[in-house]
Amino acid sequence: MTFENKASRILTVPVIVKARTPQGQGNKETPKAEWKIETKIETLTTSVPYNRVQEENPYLLKGVEQVKVVGKEGLETITYEVTYANGKEKGRREVRREVTTPAVDEVIEIGTKKVISDAKVEVKIETLTTSIPYNRVQEENPYLLKGVEQVKVAGKEGLETITYEVTYADGKETGRSEVRREVTTPVVDEVIEIGSKKLVSNHSKHVPLPQAYPQNQLTNSQLPRTGGSIGKTGLVSGVLTLGLAFLSFSGKCKKIG
Repeated sequence: MTFENKASRILTVPVIVKARTPQGQGNKETPKAEWKIETKIETLTTSVPYNRVQEENPYLLKGVEQVKVVGKEGLETITYEVTYANGKEKGRREVRREVTTPAVDEVIEIGTKKVISDAKVEVKIETLTTSIPYNRVQEENPYLLKGVEQVKVAGKEGLETITYEVTYADGKETGRSEVRREVTTPVVDEVIEIGSKKLVSNHSKHVPLPQAYPQNQLTNSQLPRTGGSIGKTGLVSGVLTLGLAFLSFSGKCKKIG
């Protein structure tokens, strides 16, 4: 039997096994038994545990521990050659073993700093909230004139909360390790609409202005009817003007006399 060493291909080798005739029974026929033998390549993925490594930290108080690197399990893939007879497993042989995802060892810092005085050591959980900047996203607007921009969605910064485990000695911080990081307020990206509509100019038609006529060519029939004619209006105005001039002249003469 031969096979390719690939997990994606299964080789099936049928083998027919005939039952033997028991001795002393002559030529008496017995029922024939047929066995279907198959060989398959199968894979199994298992986790790889990480190790716990300790490192001394001379700046950390003696007896205090803190996580420097968080451990993470790896993944290992094992390939087997499995033999089946009539659908039942009859044998298994390991072909190869491969680490597909390496494990990350956990690193623990151990404090070695001695306390000279009888310092009061405290471990507190503290949080720090920081802002997360928003992004500026541009979108085309075919109904907005080209070159014009307008805000569609106002941007808003998010908030991230970081939790620390802080060690104090006599009220002074001597160590700090991050416990977790969490986004408490999501960021809202700013959306700017960019106009892409082209401006189409409409050529206005020339409208001729009405022709102006000289005053001496106007006749009463060409003027709008306002209750009188040019001749009558001019005569009345002239009489009023002469009357006012005469009264003014008469008044001056009396003052002189």
